[in-house]
Amino acid sequence: HPMERAPHPDPEVIPYHSSMPSADFDALAIQSGEQSRFAVDPKIPRAKFEELYTTWIKKSLNNTIASETLAICDNLHPVGMITLSLKDNSGEIGLVAVKDGYRGRHYGTRLVSSALFWFKERNCSTVRVVTQKHNLAACQLYSRCGFTIESVDYYYHFWPQPTA
Repeated sequence: HPMERAPHPDPEVIPYHSSMPSADFDALAIQSGEQSRFAVDPKIPRAKFEELYTTWIKKSLNNTIASETLAICDNLHPVGMITLSLKDNSGEIGLVAVKDGYRGRHYGTRLVSSALFWFKERNCSTVRVVTQKHNLAACQLYSRCGFTIESVDYYYHFWPQPTA
């Protein structure tokens, strides 16, 4: 169970505060969605995909749709982040990203472990995360951190054709 893997906090994974550059979070949010169904659907314009993810992170940072955002920084610039939501005794991981050039340093594992510690401190009994099956890096990260597949859902984008 992933909650058993969170025995202590990571001092380099810190909560978001307003002095952290929002542009860094925007870039991380876009990176977090690169394998999403919104990015891979050729009928969704790139600008719309980016707008969706930058809106998502803005609403996460101001706690509209997330309870907390944790980050790993390099010289006060976020290079990794994870958004967390708390609902009753259940936690949910939203966006997770590590900046290009910082991958392979276990930042993703440290972010997820810190998230699990954060949820454990708040007495969560379960933590969920949604990702795409074809996003192998994300699937491997969550598996390493003790997550197992709860369900597989299929989402389809329906694009009606204009009538003549």
